[in-house]
Amino acid sequence: MFTIRDVITEALARSSLVSRRQPAPGNMVESAYRLLLGIASDYSKHNLLQFLRREVDLTETVIQEDQYILGNGYVEGVDFWFTETGVTPPFPSAGAWDRARAWNKDCEVWTMTNIGPGVAEWQCTTYPSQKAAMAHLNGAVERIVPGGLQPIMRIGEIDNDLPNDWIQVHADNVESIKEVYWDCSQNEYANTAVPVQFVSYEDFNNGAYGDYVYTCQEISDTKIEIRFKPRFIAMARSGRLIAVYNVKYEFNLDSVMRIPDVYKELFIAALTYALACEFPRLSPEHTERLKTTMRDIENSIKTPTRANKFVTREPVVGNSLCTPEQLLSGSFLYPR
Repeated sequence: MFTIRDVITEALARSSLVSRRQPAPGNMVESAYRLLLGIASDYSKHNLLQFLRREVDLTETVIQEDQYILGNGYVEGVDFWFTETGVTPPFPSAGAWDRARAWNKDCEVWTMTNIGPGVAEWQCTTYPSQKAAMAHLNGAVERIVPGGLQPIMRIGEIDNDLPNDWIQVHADNVESIKEVYWDCSQNEYANTAVPVQFVSYEDFNNGAYGDYVYTCQEISDTKIEIRFKPRFIAMARSGRLIAVYNVKYEFNLDSVMRIPDVYKELFIAALTYALACEFPRLSPEHTERLKTTMRDIENSIKTPTRANKFVTREPVVGNSLCTPEQLLSGSFLYPR
């Protein structure tokens, strides 16, 4: 059994900070643990921890029903209710009379009306449109999140500490989204998936990049917002949209590292180098050797994630391959 504490103990020994024969001081353990958390986060974001890769089918996982997000401190079942047309909502407590609201998600809004000293009853008002009705809800419904694939979607987990928090696609411990693929066919054997290109948040609205692009923005420690062009989403609804993401590597001092051995050595080497830089006890030459060892291990576990791209500057033949003449002359790269 190999734990995070074992990684820290070994790294402290290799960096000549604490002998293996004596227990590490608490402040050293805390400093090493803090550094290791940063190392794990950095490795996860840069795709180095392959065992943390996951994928989510946005088409299947997205919540299909519209979501009604409450605001202004309203709590469903306490001072706000969704009700059916013609059905009187439950009676609220006396302390909620002044702000109590009910809504049929369309044009009917129920409010409390005082009909005498300490006596109130529900009154229903019908408005000309849903938007007009929402304007009379006292801010009870903050937003309506449309169901199904949308140009802007939240991916991640609900934060129970935030009132009325919401997501559209559930993904556990999402760290960062790395790839998105669109499969224009519903047939999983068709092999028709094509990559959707990532662009920076600042470049997303640049029309020069076309419609087959996406961008991401981290909006909390549990959620990421992903954006697509509306025209692309209109096409994507007829197929499948798949996102590949990295999950967070979460651990504590006593967590067992149930990961391949090469990653255990990677964490030890990376932490040893970080400690040598944070608390210099070694010669610069020794510290540089630690860095080299760390880089060698990193490079040994990196796997190619891209096939060689074939770039052409002139049209190819119907079977998507260049002719022998184009290959021999090099004209597939340069115009004639």
